[in-house]
Amino acid sequence: MGVHRPKCGCTIGSILSIYLMALLVFFASMNHRHNNYNNNHNNMVFAAAAAAAATDADNDNNNNNHNEHTCSVDETNPNEECQQQQQEQQEKEGPVRSEKHQAQQQQQQQQQQQQQQPPEQEQEQEQQNMRAQEFRMFLNHMFTKVDEHAATLKGKPNLKAQEDMILSSWLEYFEMDSDLVSTSPLQMPTKHSEGEKDDNNNKNYANNNNNSNNWLYELYQKTHDELAPSLFFKVWDERARPTKEEIRFLLQLDDRAYQEAIVYDNQGRETLDENKLMSYLFAPFRHRGFTAALLDTFARVLLGPLKTVAYAIPSPDNLQVLAKYAPLVEVGAGTGYWSAVLQHQYGMDTITAYDSTPPAFDPAQGIDDNLYFDRTYTKVYKGTCETIFATNNPSIKNAGQYTLLMVWPNNPDNVDNAKEFRSPRLPPVWDMDCVQTFLAAGGTRVILVAEREINLHILPSHPEKNSETFPESGLCATRALQKLLMDEFQLVHQMDVPTWFYSDDLTVWEKKKGTAQEV
Repeated sequence: MGVHRPKCGCTIGSILSIYLMALLVFFASMNHRHNNYNNNHNNMVFAAAAAAAATDADNDNNNNNHNEHTCSVDETNPNEECQQQQQEQQEKEGPVRSEKHQAQQQQQQQQQQQQQQPPEQEQEQEQQNMRAQEFRMFLNHMFTKVDEHAATLKGKPNLKAQEDMILSSWLEYFEMDSDLVSTSPLQMPTKHSEGEKDDNNNKNYANNNNNSNNWLYELYQKTHDELAPSLFFKVWDERARPTKEEIRFLLQLDDRAYQEAIVYDNQGRETLDENKLMSYLFAPFRHRGFTAALLDTFARVLLGPLKTVAYAIPSPDNLQVLAKYAPLVEVGAGTGYWSAVLQHQYGMDTITAYDSTPPAFDPAQGIDDNLYFDRTYTKVYKGTCETIFATNNPSIKNAGQYTLLMVWPNNPDNVDNAKEFRSPRLPPVWDMDCVQTFLAAGGTRVILVAEREINLHILPSHPEKNSETFPESGLCATRALQKLLMDEFQLVHQMDVPTWFYSDDLTVWEKKKGTAQEV
């Protein structure tokens, strides 16, 4: 998470541009965010909308036909003309008509049963609606805060101030201490069991399950698990297109899409343009499908500042697994958040954090060494794999005694996604070279927290789907690194990590013994 990795494959200039757009323009006019959607993604959404519309139309036609006075075998008290027509029709169709009539009756009964939801289902739907309303209140609160703060800037944007304001407002909404953003987990009190020492260097932390210092995970839980509807973070693709119920549910969160899709005919009557509705309600997500357009806004405005703390979120289970493989060396640690939380719970000697350019921020002296972070939560030492695992490094005398940890090591877009991201300002990727250096120094175990290509689903319509240079191997680990791990290591543990809508996981790799074929 250090200087090696740019945010979201963007240059620093584009990052600033994104935030300025979000803070100064976006909330004044929501229209511009939907104008450049990919047609392939929209076609899938349009197809779902058309199917939903067709279903509604069929139901309306059935209802209208049922209301009209026609001669049918179901009609009670028919007149003489209808009785004669029914008799002739029954004699003509015989048993075929009878079977058809039974099938129609069964279909009507099924529709009636579906309309009569059981109390449990109605209660669940009501709870989902309430949760949607509460989440919408949260979004309105946060967006209003951003809008108000942007108005005070008077054309002089301060990216750091904007990010800190968003994080503080987010914490305060859940009645959490806003000072957590600038407070090291190592400075927070720890509740020990009886007999344990209040000493950060004491290994008795290994039995401590208190996670109060892991505020990033607590904020994730309150937002993702307890408040936001799960549908909000869903990614749709050709395997699962949005249903009519899902569309209606999303409109509870983003009714602006409905307002933008209203059109008027020549007689001034209001109608709904379904194509517009879908294009405003959904947004493409890389090469993987599409998400709710409001999620795209959520990611840019809220998750962007959150990544100034860490790009991935450690859960208590993740930390427990890491402690099992201590001592660890984290390379590209950025703010050192993961290391700080681990040190707080399991002892200072559990892990040591390194970054090629440790974050330091001193506006008075104009110091801002790290391109992506301006704070640290523990001591982050200056070092790369080449210097850390050098033979003359007194701190790491035997690499084989350590586990190498890399959390979102870098963004490979300038390698694996070169056709989309060509900026020369993107720093070179370093993850594979680091592992090779670690191996050469005698290291045998690597832990990677990142997106991996094996966990991704790519739209089959992409023109380079079957190409070796297909530009999607994950956001933060190069294809070369992933291949090296598969070829030279054995996967011994895999587990999920908290994620908003990406496909991160935590994997533990042990170097294969003997030849490459021997496992």
